[in-house]
Amino acid sequence: MLYYARDFDDEKNKLYEMVRERQLMNERIAILFATNKQVLGFAQGLSDIGIEVEIPPHHVKNKSQRPHDFTSSRPKLMAFHSAKGLTFDSVLLPQLVPKSFSWLPEEKIDTLIFMAITRATRWAYFSTQEDDPLDALEKIIPVVKSGELKRLNWKDHNRKVEAPKSLDDDLDFL
Repeated sequence: MLYYARDFDDEKNKLYEMVRERQLMNERIAILFATNKQVLGFAQGLSDIGIEVEIPPHHVKNKSQRPHDFTSSRPKLMAFHSAKGLTFDSVLLPQLVPKSFSWLPEEKIDTLIFMAITRATRWAYFSTQEDDPLDALEKIIPVVKSGELKRLNWKDHNRKVEAPKSLDDDLDFL
């Protein structure tokens, strides 16, 4: 699912809604971010609304905290580079805006997004802001058309439109 948010608050609230939805489905959830600062900020935001999360031990003051408990249902928040080699039922990728990746060349951003998508075994969620989307999101559309992504629900906040029955159909609903 791709969500174009009106602003940061809209994006944040939609992310929280998606986390709750995936938890109700009893899925293993990862929320991946470009920076460690985002991990901490969103961990606090989720905690503030009553969603318990796990973050890597190097992010917490209590250094005795164990690594992620992959048997728990708590969402795992981490930076993209920390997710290599891991898989989750659902992977949520918020804050896909240029500012989040300003320190990386475009080809590295593409690699990170691809790596993040491949962490999901069932479902992936992408969010950006309509006035500042990440260019790499436009590169996903040809992958969809090629059929490499088999199941897809693309939506935006204005039109809740399901993916076309045929991937040959125009993708102008995005």
